[in-house]
Amino acid sequence: MNKIGVIYIGANSVKFTLMNVLDSGYYKIIDEASSDIKLAQDLIGNDQISEQKINETLSNFRSFKSLCKILDVQDIVAVATCTLTKANNYEYFLHLIKKKFTIENLK
Repeated sequence: MNKIGVIYIGANSVKFTLMNVLDSGYYKIIDEASSDIKLAQDLIGNDQISEQKINETLSNFRSFKSLCKILDVQDIVAVATCTLTKANNYEYFLHLIKKKFTIENLK
């Protein structure tokens, strides 16, 4: 059995799902958490995600990553919605997450 953490960065929230993946390939959700950040709200009449929202997202990642460490989760996958690619600081945003939390599987 393998534990996997999945982080989804959506237009309105950051969601975390922790699951056990069984040898058969099936999975069982152990825990879920969600935080309403409303990242896309910054893109209405603007072309970038604010530093406040970036910092709020990083704070959520810090909590999720700590939980993974406590529960001995080895694999963490993070994905972001395509809505955020419209921000001109999207690459910077992803770079910060990858650098601060050593999450290479971020798309």
